[in-house]
Amino acid sequence: MGGCYIVRRGGTGGTGCTLTVTAPVGATVTVIKDGKSKPSKVATTGTVVFKGLETGTWTITITNGTDTATKTVEIKADYQAEITFFSATINITYPAGLTCTTTDGVTTLTAPDTSGTWACAVPNAGAWTVALSNGLRGDAVTIAANGESHTINKWYIIQSGVPADIGFATQIISGRTVPTTQGDGYITYKEKEEKSTGVLTDNAIDVTSFNTIVADIDVVTVGTSSNAKFGGPSLVLTPGKAYETFSNAAASITHYTLNKTKGRKNLSIDATSITGNWYVGFAIGENGNFNVYDLWLEV
Repeated sequence: MGGCYIVRRGGTGGTGCTLTVTAPVGATVTVIKDGKSKPSKVATTGTVVFKGLETGTWTITITNGTDTATKTVEIKADYQAEITFFSATINITYPAGLTCTTTDGVTTLTAPDTSGTWACAVPNAGAWTVALSNGLRGDAVTIAANGESHTINKWYIIQSGVPADIGFATQIISGRTVPTTQGDGYITYKEKEEKSTGVLTDNAIDVTSFNTIVADIDVVTVGTSSNAKFGGPSLVLTPGKAYETFSNAAASITHYTLNKTKGRKNLSIDATSITGNWYVGFAIGENGNFNVYDLWLEV
């Protein structure tokens, strides 16, 4: 792509980039920036060219009298863009009050409100990722064809062994660090100091609107403790973090699910009656060792 020319004072004025738009044959194409548009053109051959565009963000709109589609492009030099009457939907359910976004790495869409439901119409095929403003991440959605519909109601703290933006490295007991190792699709948590310990989300999560909290884990070593909550890998909710003593940490764990056997399994907590902000994580007994594949909340 060539660079934009600059017209000096006394000339026609402004900067000039060329935008070539590939669109459905017969569609009317309009480009607009900062409320000012160029004269519309009809894609009689499937391609239209707009010249003399300023650098910056331009919105391309096409219409055939029945359907309409838009696409936003950032023009820094001569640019080529393709736009079609494409429509696919990601139906998203999330806790009300949060901001929800989805992106394919080029285009980012934001829910028009924080109601907790969003029928997100994506403008093109590709891999779309969904995220919430509290740092939780939704499933990745691959859109392959026009008219597809997908549903998202699971929000990940850890997905395929990778923590979401909410973070997952906070100690449940001050001074008792949990060594971690990144595996292929999982992350290993292993207690090495023969002390009961645990790890939590870096930030508390309002679980009021969630129904279930689930962990997909593979237990290598169960671990031991005189306190049941640490008597094996336990999925836990606690209102605080980095407790100064083991006894304070154990007393503060209000909701938990204890596991005492080895192997791959799901641990879950019914959250339908739980309200408020909680740190989500694992209590680990002495010499406990397990792999975490996914940790998520369902609406």
